[in-house]
Amino acid sequence: LMVLASLGQAALSASPLSGGSSSLSGSQKRQLRATAGRLASEKLLRSVIISEPARSASALSQQLDAGELVRARFAHAESKKEAAVLAGELANLLGDVMVAQVLGHTALFYRPSSRRLVELDPPVEP
Repeated sequence: LMVLASLGQAALSASPLSGGSSSLSGSQKRQLRATAGRLASEKLLRSVIISEPARSASALSQQLDAGELVRARFAHAESKKEAAVLAGELANLLGDVMVAQVLGHTALFYRPSSRRLVELDPPVEP
């Protein structure tokens, strides 16, 4: 089992909903959650089970390449907070991946591709 203390200070200071160089606005996250819900109801949402972020990063990256939006379940997370930290760590490890949502032991990851399978509205400036 992966223990929270073994993640290191860098992962603990990272925001669980950050990742990569850009971030998603609230409306974009809402769009991604709605799209994931539609894809899941049609059995088209890609998913992966994460045992250890370092080992599972390539599997997540392959799924993101194929579908831009992936639901990941953290199998060995001992708490919901740990799952959020692991999601942030995994997003930072891959660099260009954004976390749209962390709910319980499950996270929704997004990485746009050149094919633009998921269309997002541009972020609204306040």
